Amino acid sequence: MQNLELEKALENLERDGSWLSKNYGEISEKYLNEFIAIKDCTIIAHNPDFDVFLKELNSINVDLNEVLVEYIPGKDFEVIM
Repeated sequence: MQNLELEKALENLERDGSWLSKNYGEISEKYLNEFIAIKDCTIIAHNPDFDVFLKELNSINVDLNEVLVEYIPGKDFEVIM
């Protein structure tokens, strides 16, 4: 990726991250315990199984460098460090 393309991709990911933050309540209710892919402020794929999720993304021929991928954890989700 050229610098200009990289800057544009980062701006788009930042915009998608802001959109996710603004809509997190609604999204977390609908996609609880699922992986989601966001592009252009739209959820383009989701699945609780990561392998199936990746297959879905690959089937729609999207550049993974241009997609924000997040996991929407349930309330019982714990991070162990």
